Amino acid sequence: YIMFGMPHALSGYTWQAAINEKLKVHYGNNYYDIEAYMKTPIYSGETIVSSYALQDAGLTPTAEDLTAIGNNVYPPSIMYDGVHFNQYGYQVWANREYLIGKWLGYWE
Repeated sequence: YIMFGMPHALSGYTWQAAINEKLKVHYGNNYYDIEAYMKTPIYSGETIVSSYALQDAGLTPTAEDLTAIGNNVYPPSIMYDGVHFNQYGYQVWANREYLIGKWLGYWE
């Protein structure tokens, strides 16, 4: 099994963090923090130039994306609205599920 954490997009909605921490403790190596991955910035020196999610989706970050990444928020280019991912966000998530399953030896 693979247990993915609950992502949360809206500022001020922090109840998911406590649940994710419990999932991480309970499921150990089978837990994956998808939110942390998708929000992780990529730097050139000290400047944020992209995020893992944007890179995986093949998207060039906008100024709004870079601001969001700097504020530990999902880049708008992978979001449909303030809560849901768009096709790029869900594609990145699905690809991570595949890769994590492969790394855990569930499929080739």
